[in-house]
Amino acid sequence: MYTNQQWKNWELVAGSDIRLNKTVQNYYSTGMFGPYTAPELDADMNQFTVYASLVYKNKSGWNVEGGGRWNKHSEYGDNFSFTFNPSYQVSRKVKTYVNVYSAYKVPTLYQLYDPFAGNNTLQPEKALVGEAGVSIAPTTSLSIRLTGFYSRTKNIILYTYDPLNFTSLYQNASLQKNHGAELEWSFRKKGWLVNGNYTFTDGKTTAGFDGTGTPVGKDTSYFNLYHIPKHALNVELGYQFTKALLVKTSIRLVSKREEFVYGSSPAPLKAYTTIDLYGEYRVGKAFRFFADLRNLGDVKYMDVLGYNARGMNVAGGVRFEF
Repeated sequence: MYTNQQWKNWELVAGSDIRLNKTVQNYYSTGMFGPYTAPELDADMNQFTVYASLVYKNKSGWNVEGGGRWNKHSEYGDNFSFTFNPSYQVSRKVKTYVNVYSAYKVPTLYQLYDPFAGNNTLQPEKALVGEAGVSIAPTTSLSIRLTGFYSRTKNIILYTYDPLNFTSLYQNASLQKNHGAELEWSFRKKGWLVNGNYTFTDGKTTAGFDGTGTPVGKDTSYFNLYHIPKHALNVELGYQFTKALLVKTSIRLVSKREEFVYGSSPAPLKAYTTIDLYGEYRVGKAFRFFADLRNLGDVKYMDVLGYNARGMNVAGGVRFEF
């Protein structure tokens, strides 16, 4: 249930919701060690939320949004999160902005009560996130945006495995810190179009266990952004030869990453570069013939360990709009 109210320079969004979660689980297995049946799991939890967000805009260039959310959880009591997002239009060509907000996430029922890895002493994750950036449009054809971000999360929940005792457990890590920056650009002029973005991401966790979940006796910091490359670049270059014919190519570069491996050290995933080619031809306003060629170099790579991505592949067809 929510409401949206607007006045001259103000806009208010407020509401509430109720969330109910319940799970019933039964485990049965058989094998060389004989049949095994775990106790039935029957658990539930609920949360009541009230939230509000107030936005202020004026002609001098200022836009400010502030809001808050109060959660009353059946297992974790009262918690509050907020958001504060001011921006300023310096000129027609330049805009600056800042986003500061907190986040709150309770464990799932599976993480709490799973018979094999559940941990009913888990604490909710609590994060503070900050972003700041500038958007520049020096001409009507070119726009550039640069954003930096930082996040700090307490009690982040990780799945761990102790190879000494052959046991799995969801645990709270002491601290997770991530930071990075993103650059985006767009250019369109006289038939040319160039779009792209570059992202740098880095982070580390501090916990009493290492990346495999093995206890280390005291808090230790290590990189753990599995699947996420430190460097990623996407570029799209195209040309509108006529009103009917468009051709464009896309290039994607991804740096090496790491993959979590159950009960072992993380495995490296190789960096890769792929090139795609797309073309379309319009016939009138209704028909569009297209051809889409992906991974032209037939590059062999993995985004997830053990699952090969598609090699070179081609799709083509006709789109009809009415």
